[in-house]
Parts: sequence; C-alpha cells; structure tokens
Amino acid sequence: MGKAYALKAAFHDAADKKIAQLRVSKKWLATPPIAKILSSLEYLAEKYDAKLENYIDGSYVSVYMTLDKLTGLKDESLAALLYSMEHHNANDTSTSDVAASYSRTYCYRWNEYTEGGYVSLNVHIAANFKEDSETCKRVIVGYQEPSKEARPIYKLECVDPVPATETPATAQ
Repeated sequence: MGKAYALKAAFHDAADKKIAQLRVSKKWLATPPIAKILSSLEYLAEKYDAKLENYIDGSYVSVYMTLDKLTGLKDESLAALLYSMEHHNANDTSTSDVAASYSRTYCYRWNEYTEGGYVSLNVHIAANFKEDSETCKRVIVGYQEPSKEARPIYKLECVDPVPATETPATAQ
C-alpha cells in the first residue's frame, strides 16, 4: 500500500504543477502583445486559407499554420504572411526544410520569464508547395547508406520567379 500511495501522491503533485503552469500560460496569453499575435494568426489563416491548429502543454503553447498547394516558396501569399509575422518581433526565428515532402516550415518563438515561471509561444508555418513548382525544385544531393536499397537525400533549390516580359503599362 505504501508504494501505491507514493505513486498516487506523485501523480497529484505532477498534476498540480501542470495546472499551475497552465494558469501562468493562460494569463500570459491574455497580455496585449501576445493576444495581438494570436488575433493576427486567426486573421492571417482566414485570409490565406490556411489550416490552423494549436497545442498547449503547461508553459509551452504551439500554433501550427499550414498552407497547401503554394506555387512555390516565393508564392506571393506566403511572402505576405511571413512579412506580417515579422512585425510581431519574435525572440527567435528559424526554418527547416522537408524536401521529400516539398515543404518548408518557418518557426517564430516568443518567450518570457514571468513571475509565475517560463512561458513560450511557438508558431510553426508549414508552406507546402506543388511538385511542379517553377520556382522551387527538389533535387537529389546524395544517397543514404548503408541499406539494401539506396534512398535519396533531397534538398530544396528555389529561385526568384522570372519577371514577366510585359508590364501592365506596356501591355495593350
């Protein structure tokens, strides 16, 4: 009985800690700067037809925004969305490619040490583009070894779109 009681007490202590972390996160998420970011994400998701999901684990809050079927990583809607994100002054930003899936993820992080503890908001924007993109291609840079069958290692190569030969002023 003693060990079972100790385990039960440990679970209760862990649950109490998690509840306290969630309260700190909830309070921080309601602060004007963070509330503005969250509001902006809802607006941007609607404007650019992006899927929006969220996850919270104590002091870590994550938002996942997914844009599908972009023309490439130079897509105008993606550029506008990323430009909007820059105005929120994230503490840290990064990108990672999943070349095998024709995708790049842009991460923005805001974090702070509050009197209640550490809190963090992480926004992940997944930009999925078409396989036949004219501006971004998946290229093989090597093969994974050893295996029975060599599996390719990919990377993304993106170029600026080719400018149109006619401008609105000259086209008539």
